[in-house]
Amino acid sequence: MKTCGGLHGVDAQEIANVVAAHEVGEVPSWAARTLQALATTHPLALVTNVWAPQEAWRDVLARSGVSQVFQHQAFSSSIGVVKPSPRLFLLALHAMNVDPTAALFIGDSVERDIRPAKQLGFSTVLVGSNDRDAAADLVVNSIAELLQQGDAPLAAA
Repeated sequence: MKTCGGLHGVDAQEIANVVAAHEVGEVPSWAARTLQALATTHPLALVTNVWAPQEAWRDVLARSGVSQVFQHQAFSSSIGVVKPSPRLFLLALHAMNVDPTAALFIGDSVERDIRPAKQLGFSTVLVGSNDRDAAADLVVNSIAELLQQGDAPLAAA
């Protein structure tokens, strides 16, 4: 039986629909192209704090052409925890049979992405920050910059 916030059945589904209506967006075409290009040389996983049900994202990811680029998808809504919990990171690593020291985590939050990933042994890239002194190994304005960097920052991926 479906539950959400202590509610069950239809009420739980309605809450999930409201969350999805506010949270589910689109993957911009430039981001989809970047992810598709990265996936040709690096295994990718999606580790996300979205709380809308994973099913709500299925069409968005398929429509943008990125659903198949991820070898694993870890959604907070499916697992029941949010980053910075190491559980999301560890589930993705386990599913892909990858050691954290051989992985690169790309995120947009120092607190929820970069610090917990670093604590687990990942190399890290912070996206969309002006904080060049951040704890990340690399700071970029956009994931598209990773394609311009060559293999150097992705060597750990």
